[in-house]
Amino acid sequence: MEKLILLMLLLGVAAAQTIRTTTIGGYIRFYYDHTVHYLVAVTDSKCYISPLTYAEADHVHTSGGLEDIELLMMREWMGTLPEQQVYHNDVKLPPLIAQWCNHKDMMFLLRPDFNALSTTPGSPLGGR
Repeated sequence: MEKLILLMLLLGVAAAQTIRTTTIGGYIRFYYDHTVHYLVAVTDSKCYISPLTYAEADHVHTSGGLEDIELLMMREWMGTLPEQQVYHNDVKLPPLIAQWCNHKDMMFLLRPDFNALSTTPGSPLGGR
């Protein structure tokens, strides 16, 4: 009986040594396109594009302002707001955003609190 318990313990230790743990990770990078006042969150597979109001675009340039808007985007916009897919062949896609989102799915965040008059007229992605 003692030999059986010893054998079971040895097998258990051997099995525990062969278990490998893998770290799972990802990243989110934020970019601000000052020409069209869009904040872009880039993940491993997706890009989330959000228009900013004049006040938000001004706040981006203050000390800690970009971080404030990034946190707002992660907490209140991404995953909660309706999304509209943007295609890479869209003629209204700004060049910087096309570069940042190359080979990724692009989602335009439809903000209900966004006033189209509070940003640059003639927005490149059009009709809001």
